[in-house]
Amino acid sequence: MSEALPAGPQATGGGPRRVASPRRVRELLERIGPTFIKVGQFLALRPDLIAQEYCDEFLKLTDQVPGFPFAVARRIIEEDLGRPVEELFATINPQPLAAASLAQVHLARTHDGHEVAVKVQREGIREAVERDLGRVRVLARVLEMAGAGALISPREVAAELRRWLHDEVDFGRELRNLERLWELSRQTPRARIPRPYPELSGSRVVTSEYLPGVPFSELLRYLQTGRPERIAALGYDREKLAENLLDTVLAQIFRCQFFHADTHPGNLLAMTGDRVGFVDFGLADTLDPTFRQGMLRYLSALYSDDLEGMFHGLTELLVATGDTDLERFRADFNEESRFWIRERYGADRGTPEAHSPVASYMVGVLRAARRNSLRVPAAVLSMYRALLTAETLASRLGGRVDLGSVGQRFFGELQLRRLFETADPRNLQPLAIQLLDLFQEGPGQVQRLLKDLAEGRFALRVRAVESEEDRRQANNRAGLIAASALSVGTAFLIGASEGVTLFGSFKLSWLLWGVLAATWVWVVVFWRRLS
Repeated sequence: MSEALPAGPQATGGGPRRVASPRRVRELLERIGPTFIKVGQFLALRPDLIAQEYCDEFLKLTDQVPGFPFAVARRIIEEDLGRPVEELFATINPQPLAAASLAQVHLARTHDGHEVAVKVQREGIREAVERDLGRVRVLARVLEMAGAGALISPREVAAELRRWLHDEVDFGRELRNLERLWELSRQTPRARIPRPYPELSGSRVVTSEYLPGVPFSELLRYLQTGRPERIAALGYDREKLAENLLDTVLAQIFRCQFFHADTHPGNLLAMTGDRVGFVDFGLADTLDPTFRQGMLRYLSALYSDDLEGMFHGLTELLVATGDTDLERFRADFNEESRFWIRERYGADRGTPEAHSPVASYMVGVLRAARRNSLRVPAAVLSMYRALLTAETLASRLGGRVDLGSVGQRFFGELQLRRLFETADPRNLQPLAIQLLDLFQEGPGQVQRLLKDLAEGRFALRVRAVESEEDRRQANNRAGLIAASALSVGTAFLIGASEGVTLFGSFKLSWLLWGVLAATWVWVVVFWRRLS
């Protein structure tokens, strides 16, 4: 390797000092090779690993390298798709639209007149990636200079990077990701996913609809150089773009349950109507339904300032190890939370350099989890990274929207949508039938239960169970008994509360009727789970 790396931290009295500024490390990555530009882009999305100022600087990395000759691109296209270029496309521009370390893109037109982007993989890129990732010493120095400290070992980061880059060069996987996201997002008005062309794609070529727009990386450069008026002159509303980006990422994760996992500013386009266009689908992920429910609970607590609910939601998502110190994590979590509450309402979101308090808080919690040996599952980390990047970009655009404001509206709409889906007659019919059965058979069963309790003949049979299903069923039976007993007690209280009022005019019986209705809902839920 021709580029010499800076010397390591020097002991100066009290201990090690950082020897390279964020700008210097970024320039070093740009010099030592295209693969390390990708490494920098990866680290830009990992503020849980490196200092925030390095993440900000690495977001400036643009993966623009000289293109390779069109004769090479033509040969790869024809070898991969098995036909001459002239048969595949009506026209194709020999000058690349964009050239990056892994591939380059050519603008073409199909025989039926549609403009498409043809992404062609560089020759020998898989071997080059393997060779560059073998330089763990170089990666270790980059992490050291960027302040990763002891949070994670260089070999662990190298393994994650290897998976990340292998996914990037797997064009078959990219096409499948694109097809799935396009199908799921066709009715999304705030964003555009390009239409895939599987008949014009292969193992080294991916063809998709061409999306006209301005990369977010270019918008950020206008802001960094003090030219925000250029964005308005292009016809874009920065605040609307930020809101649409956050809303789209939330929708992909929690509504589509499949999301773009590489929301670097170079992969996002500002389009007409302030829509957000997505490109480069090598990295996409699915959130496991179990994690999805946990994240819904965690984020709902986050948006309602319920710190205890947030802590319990987090401990559901994180995985304890033999070295986990949960009490110390609670103390670190509370400290981060107090700082976040102080900063949240005082932060100035009106300037592009302002940092989002929500993003800073999420990073702080992740780092606290790592310090206390709590493992973050890969799917949760991928989702966390997507939300963090979207929040950071929204903040850098200078808008006053953030995950808190957009999330409150989004999750309110999501709950309403789920409520309407539940109220669909097709979903209500089976519930109505079971509820009718419950009203017919329930009173007799409750009466027998009370008689057994009064005569001392009631017993719960407890047995050791091995399977998760057995444990679940046992919990459901206990829940059904508890809900039934509570409903009987509430019914007696209703009769005894006639004439009792609260706050002058509110009848206590109204409240008790609401409790009784909720109890019967739980009876139905447990009944259905046991059926």
